[in-house]
Amino acid sequence: MHRIRRQVAMVALTALALMLTTQQAVADGRELGQVSLSMPSLSSVVAWFQDPHWGRIPHQKSGTAAGHAHHVSAKTTDAKRGVGRAPGKGKGELAAYQPHKPAVQQGKSRGGTYNPRTSKRNAAKSSRTDTVYDNADGSTTRRISPTPVNYQVGKGRWAPIDVDVRAGPDGRWHEKANSLGVDFGAKASDSGLVSFAADSAHSLSYGLKGAASVKGTADGSRVTYENVLTDTDLQVAPTATGVKDAVVLRSADAGNSWTFPLDLKGLTPVRTRSGSIDLRDSTGRTVERIPASYAYDSKVNPRSGTRPPPTTSAPSSSTTRTATR
Repeated sequence: MHRIRRQVAMVALTALALMLTTQQAVADGRELGQVSLSMPSLSSVVAWFQDPHWGRIPHQKSGTAAGHAHHVSAKTTDAKRGVGRAPGKGKGELAAYQPHKPAVQQGKSRGGTYNPRTSKRNAAKSSRTDTVYDNADGSTTRRISPTPVNYQVGKGRWAPIDVDVRAGPDGRWHEKANSLGVDFGAKASDSGLVSFAADSAHSLSYGLKGAASVKGTADGSRVTYENVLTDTDLQVAPTATGVKDAVVLRSADAGNSWTFPLDLKGLTPVRTRSGSIDLRDSTGRTVERIPASYAYDSKVNPRSGTRPPPTTSAPSSSTTRTATR
């Protein structure tokens, strides 16, 4: 029915176009010449309103799904080639979704708990960067650190590193517990103010050239020598892997260049491309490294809470450090 209506509409539109064209031609004083038109046969007119000659073709069906189920059986198909087949399982097809059932059992947790009063440190199971505790309930707790926290005291046994300093019988400040030997002089004028030993065959020491003979005061792991130079303090402290020093300037009148003469045993200084100094043994192996020094402003931006970016300078074999004003 829709096709017949559409075809009748096309015929009417064509006739209307011809009528308007003819009227316009008459108004312009034009004449239409003799035209010979052949009338179509009745069979051709009837064929125009029928399906093409190649046979029956499908037509779009319309309707509504109201009142029908979302799923139908294979038997209801109208493919006209049988009654269909029951649904199967395709290659690689997953099983139908089923809600996950929790496998966790209800009740009190059986996990172990670390208790600093009852948990015992296990020196044999610990390592350089992690510490293992045996808990009272039979469980185990492992604490992992990105930096060394233990040092080896025997075959397969590890003890905790303690970088705090204590006064020794020789009058120097010594790191409490580590495989490295780190100690500081009682006065800043000591030529071996900072002493560091990797082992009995490899060690280094250095002092601050021109430093005043002032005593150091300890606070935790840090020893401070005040007024070693004009408006200048020197701070030194052990680390888990070495030693760190800092020159603190308290005014613009302080100097900006400091020399730390090195005394090496079994080590040779070699400057690297990165600006640091490698301290190598007789085989060329790097035993320790003096990194490039850096300086930063102690003033903190009250809004951002940050300092200006630090500046770096490469040390020389005599470890002279210069800060840019």
